[in-house]
Order: sequence, then structure tokens, then C-alpha cells
Amino acid sequence: MKHKRLGISLVCVAALAVAIPWGVSTYRFWLPRFQEPKFDEPRGDGLECVSIVRLLAAPNELAGRRVRIEGFLWIEYEGNAIYLHEEDYRRGLYRNGLRLELTQDEKAKEDILRKLSGHYVMLEGVFVGGRSQMQLWSGTIRDISRVQLEW
Repeated sequence: MKHKRLGISLVCVAALAVAIPWGVSTYRFWLPRFQEPKFDEPRGDGLECVSIVRLLAAPNELAGRRVRIEGFLWIEYEGNAIYLHEEDYRRGLYRNGLRLELTQDEKAKEDILRKLSGHYVMLEGVFVGGRSQMQLWSGTIRDISRVQLEW
């Protein structure tokens, strides 16, 4: 009887050893074809996926280029910005954030941004290095092309 149980256990272990890798590879096959690039990985369409930290540390490196960043979005009168962390906004650490510049033609985007204000988002736009309006923020994002709720 013990030998039979041992045999069945070995068969189960062997079946799992084959099934688990097959299941993982099948799962990857069914994932959406669009895979997000890793941060700091170059893309063919000119969009740089970077962290806000990189933009804060070396603003001239990516000045004038399209970037994708993730951070805490806050929209208010003369205070549209994306911050590294929510705590940066709460404590008034403007230098840990980037100002969002919206032209008169982009006012429709401001309504979307207001709905996402107070949340972490993924945002794409053109990065302008250097200090921004009133020298508060560490740079500016303009020509915003995409905003998406992250968490």
C-alpha cells in the first residue's frame, strides 16, 4: 500500500513539474500583445519611459523630448503638477514635482486631469527642463498626450 501511495505521489509531482511551466508559458501567450517598456529603456517612437527622479536629477538630458512618467497628480489654480510622491505635494516640496502646462486649446484636457487629481497616474508629454513658473517646480511637462490612472 505504501508503494502505491509513493507511486501516485511521484506521478503527481511529475505532472506538476510539466504542468506549471506549461501553464506559465500559456499565460504569457494570452497576455495582451502590447507590453509596457521598462523604465529607462529606449523606444522606437521617441517616447522615453523615465522616472521623475531622473528628470529631477538631470533635467537637461531629456529637455525637449517626449517622456512617460508616473507620479501623484494634483490639479489646482496655478498649481497643476505631478509629484514624485503624494507626501511631496502635502508638504509643499515643489522641487520634487513637475509643473503641467496647459494651453488655452488644451482646456478640455484639464477636465480629465481634474477627475484624476489626487491619484497616482501615468502621464506622457514633452519635458521642458529647468525651473518653471515662479521657480517652484523643477521642470515643466507640456503637450500632454496621455494620462492614465495607475493605482
